[in-house]
Amino acid sequence: MTCNPPAIELIDAHSYLDFDDLDHDIDTILARSIAAGVTELATVGADLKECRKAIDLQKDSTIYTLLENLTCTKRF
Repeated sequence: MTCNPPAIELIDAHSYLDFDDLDHDIDTILARSIAAGVTELATVGADLKECRKAIDLQKDSTIYTLLENLTCTKRF
């Protein structure tokens, strides 16, 4: 009897694909992720500009967008 282990699905649940430094290389980054076995990515937008870029990245069916609200108040 042969026992085959279940396939493992890798999900990057907190990536920052919307960083400006990655704009020129996003296709390579996605290709490397897929080659490494990542099946889905969740990119995070921490401010309005990043949220808009993150939503634009959803053109690829492997990318989902998480929108963060990082509003905070400092008290001294």
